[in-house]
Amino acid sequence: MNLNIKNHNRKGNNIPIRNGKQSLKITTPQVITPYGIEKFNNKFNLGFFLSGNTQELEQFKNDMILIDTKLKEIGETYYTIPPKIWKTPISIKNDNYLLRTKIPFRFNKIETIFYNNCGELITSSNITQNSKIIVEFTIPHVWTLDDSFGYYCVCKKITLL
Repeated sequence: MNLNIKNHNRKGNNIPIRNGKQSLKITTPQVITPYGIEKFNNKFNLGFFLSGNTQELEQFKNDMILIDTKLKEIGETYYTIPPKIWKTPISIKNDNYLLRTKIPFRFNKIETIFYNNCGELITSSNITQNSKIIVEFTIPHVWTLDDSFGYYCVCKKITLL
């Protein structure tokens, strides 16, 4: 995947991530969420496994690892004094790769759109533990804070299968 990074000569802690002129948008193959949607105060997250027994899912996992590596390299070369700690939304436990995404919540409303496999709107409460889903998300930027740098993924659309 070719990432076209635009700096816009801004001062600040974020490096915008673009693919051409658009934000980097990624759609998963069918994945499984082990926990459903998690809520902590007014923050919502969705984690899903990148590991599985399909070739499509294995390829997606490898692509996400390449993106993760590329974004780390971008952060290391962009900042004058590179931060020391890389924060990635990908975690590995017992050979299971888990990607954590943010579900935007503003003005007391979840901004992610939820559909069932027939294309009908559903609510976030339908996404439960071990749900089979397809997720569309963006990676807006690489950020830095103190001695850390990283990125996060923002859910735009979730389809429950």
